[in-house]
Amino acid sequence: MEVIQEYFSGMEGNGALRIGSFTLLFFSSVFFITSYLLDDRKKRTKSIGYSYAYMCAATSIVEFTMSMGFGYLFNGNHRKQFILRYINWGLNQPLVVWEAGFLSQAPFSSQFFAVITALLTVLSTSLAAFCTSKIWEFWAFYLGAVVIGFFTLYISIFKNRRNIPMNFLGVHRIQSLLLCFLYTGYGLIFGFTDGLGMRSTEETHIWYTSMDITALILFGMTTFIMFNKVE
Repeated sequence: MEVIQEYFSGMEGNGALRIGSFTLLFFSSVFFITSYLLDDRKKRTKSIGYSYAYMCAATSIVEFTMSMGFGYLFNGNHRKQFILRYINWGLNQPLVVWEAGFLSQAPFSSQFFAVITALLTVLSTSLAAFCTSKIWEFWAFYLGAVVIGFFTLYISIFKNRRNIPMNFLGVHRIQSLLLCFLYTGYGLIFGFTDGLGMRSTEETHIWYTSMDITALILFGMTTFIMFNKVE
């Protein structure tokens, strides 16, 4: 027990939680990829299985790497920021938006702007996290991320709705609610922790890790199950 306690105490950002999230994400990726390989009939369900398998696997590697104390930098306020997390968001967020918004059914212009705005949201959030020598810099980039995020949600939820097949509209409605929850959750956490400084660095990591699990496991499983029944 002492060896285990010493191992966890040397980890960054609540090591036990990170190892737990790594385990959940890893086995979730195994579930999604297994479902992808076994189901040769449902093209849409297979696409979702493949996408979430990749995202869960990538995030599990990132969580484990961060738990070992790698992949971070200090911002202008000497607050530890895990650059790996923002890179992972940059890879995952456009894919989540793509799947949730049925962008495969959208015209190229909607696909392009949804992906670009999703990437710009992550970029603006990253700049807010690291360019904080002056408080106005943080809030400028933070508000920029919020505004751009609204455009992403508009394209995914409203603009592309007319391109979605009728039998998937109910699924899209639930996915839209989950997507709004995720964007709101990440935004509030970031504002209260890095912006207002109301929570410590450790608590910030715990909240972000919890949201990552929600975004990929809960969101992914719900999406996969709903599509499997409808398709």
